[in-house]
Amino acid sequence: MKYTLVLMFVWMACLVLAQQPKLDKNGWLVSMDSIDMSGMVQPVPEANRFVLPDYNIWCGSVIKGKNGKFYMLYSRWPRDKGHEAWITHSEIALARADRPEGRISM
Repeated sequence: MKYTLVLMFVWMACLVLAQQPKLDKNGWLVSMDSIDMSGMVQPVPEANRFVLPDYNIWCGSVIKGKNGKFYMLYSRWPRDKGHEAWITHSEIALARADRPEGRISM
């Protein structure tokens, strides 16, 4: 697993470094129009997706606890309220798992 993550990071870095973003005279990023990010996006296996049928989910952040379990804080809001309800109905929720890739419990 460790080597897989290292190889993925090196591969992604090579993709980004091989493409030249537009920089101004001070070296600040001006545009990423010339960078193709699609090569870095891979499908997520169904078993590793975090989906709640009644909620829209956004912005998950995972940490490993001292007990070895993984905790994800995420924002959610009811699907039946529509997408714009993130402004009025968002809440922060917590999910727990024994492994980072899955079987979440609430």
